[in-house]
Amino acid sequence: MNLTLKWYLEGVADGSLVPADVAETYLTKASTSGTYNAFIHTHADYVSTHVEAFSQLSLAGAPIAVKDNFLTKWYITSCASHMLEDYVSPYSSTVYERLETAGWLMIGKANMDEFAMWTANETSYFWPVKNPHDLTKVAGWSSGWSAAAVAGDLCLWALGTDTGGSVRLPAALCGVVGIKPTYGRASRYGIQSMSSSLDQAGVITKTVDDGILLLDAISGYDDRDATSQDRTGIYGDQSQRK
Repeated sequence: MNLTLKWYLEGVADGSLVPADVAETYLTKASTSGTYNAFIHTHADYVSTHVEAFSQLSLAGAPIAVKDNFLTKWYITSCASHMLEDYVSPYSSTVYERLETAGWLMIGKANMDEFAMWTANETSYFWPVKNPHDLTKVAGWSSGWSAAAVAGDLCLWALGTDTGGSVRLPAALCGVVGIKPTYGRASRYGIQSMSSSLDQAGVITKTVDDGILLLDAISGYDDRDATSQDRTGIYGDQSQRK
């Protein structure tokens, strides 16, 4: 399908795309494409439970991948480690909650360097990532699996985290768009961080337009994060939102 988020939203609005059909297509691709090793888990149960309700919201059930260090309530968040291989969190990260409220649809948890450490996408407990443009090359830095999922069209976009380049560098290596927001623009609450004073949630998309839409979706003040700021999106200060 190779949809961008902007094209997807336009297609849903004019009736040419049905969210449930698009979600099923991407879920199937994510579940059966082991070529890139991009996903640790896919979540057919989550998709089937939420797609109808989420399709009525602003992001219209757009299929998304989540780096596996964002806590997701009642779903495994392993940080690609053996130690947390079966860890199920009792609560969700703020960024994850914010996107659910907007109507995005998690199709699975993206693989990563274990505990977001190291740089070559070869230190996951599960398996190394492959760059969709050249399977002999790495995708680069700990969010490389998220970048590979987007570049390989296994989802419309993906969440990543960036400490010193872990969103931006794999985006460059995989030929997609990566944004690390200004520190504090997106809440760090509920992210299993490598370095709390440096880490920031970021987005990996196919286009700059999509990056702007999604930066706005994840940004905003959170009273559970002392470093968060009362601004949203790319356009600067706006009204405080919880």
